[in-house]
Amino acid sequence: MAQNFEIQKFRTSDMLHMELVGDFDGSSAIELINTLNENRIGVDTICVNACGLSKIYSFGREIIQKNIAGIQALEPYILFIGGNLGQQTQ
Repeated sequence: MAQNFEIQKFRTSDMLHMELVGDFDGSSAIELINTLNENRIGVDTICVNACGLSKIYSFGREIIQKNIAGIQALEPYILFIGGNLGQQTQ
């Protein structure tokens, strides 16, 4: 995992908010997938905010893209937001 990657979480009633901070690489993507799976029970929506990402490495992006259909097919609804999702390094 990128040394400076962090997932900050907080909950409001039936929604879980996750804010991604730092650099997003392959290990960070796996941590995000695991965190989504571990925290999906008891919420209707999970909002993942990627505005705090400094760099998005192609391998991390590929892991999310390969797993996103399986993640989003399950309950709860998962919403990805953030202007940095399109920024890519290497």
